Amino acid sequence: MAAGSTTITVVAANAVHRRDLVGLAHCTGFPAMVRPDRELTGRGILCGAGVRLEFECGLQKEAGSCRPASDTSRRSPGGEASRRKHMTCELRVIGTIRSPLIEPAGAPIQPVYAEGLVGTVEVFEPYAEGLADLAGFERIWVLYWCHLASAPSMRVIPYRDNLERGLFATRAPARPNPIGLSCVRLLAVEGRRLRVADLDILDHSPLLDIKPYVPEFDSFPESRAGWLSRPAVQRKRADDRFHDRPPPSGNCI
Repeated sequence: MAAGSTTITVVAANAVHRRDLVGLAHCTGFPAMVRPDRELTGRGILCGAGVRLEFECGLQKEAGSCRPASDTSRRSPGGEASRRKHMTCELRVIGTIRSPLIEPAGAPIQPVYAEGLVGTVEVFEPYAEGLADLAGFERIWVLYWCHLASAPSMRVIPYRDNLERGLFATRAPARPNPIGLSCVRLLAVEGRRLRVADLDILDHSPLLDIKPYVPEFDSFPESRAGWLSRPAVQRKRADDRFHDRPPPSGNCI
């Protein structure tokens, strides 16, 4: 694997989940291959062309665990440090996001600039029961994979500045692990679909998690905001600087 790359594993929970993952792979332009007697796994490589998910058949793995990419580091000098450096983590894609935002250019850079944009967070059937009791919350956190993000750089010129900043002092989507985090307004829970507003997420983004927004826990209005306290550029919409071109559209879930 090339230096600077990272690996994720996506695991299908059952036949229904397998079908949904194949649909998601088709929508995002990723190849898929399934055998009915095997668990579907996936391998995602962050490279110069962005994130590419290569679905393949393999034995079922325990999702949510972390493991070293190779055991050889344990037998080498400095093996523990090397093992941590090459650690990979398994994630479950639990759904997909349907949004009117097809391309990165022109999309709102944060939910606060996405007022009036409505979409759907679709949860795969094995996880639908987890949506119980969510209807009482006005806002939710949506965690997702920025599937069109390009390869990361540790210094970037963010949307709201003209100067280079350290990547981790920005909200740039092109990151070593391109995980997006959006606080959207929950309009309705309709079966395994959530109708949401103030949506700044691109269409067909793989869904990783949902959490309720709780003002007592999540609001710190007096906190310092570093260079963003006085941004040099008042940009509210994205351009293509952190993204690859979107894949062609197809029959989508």
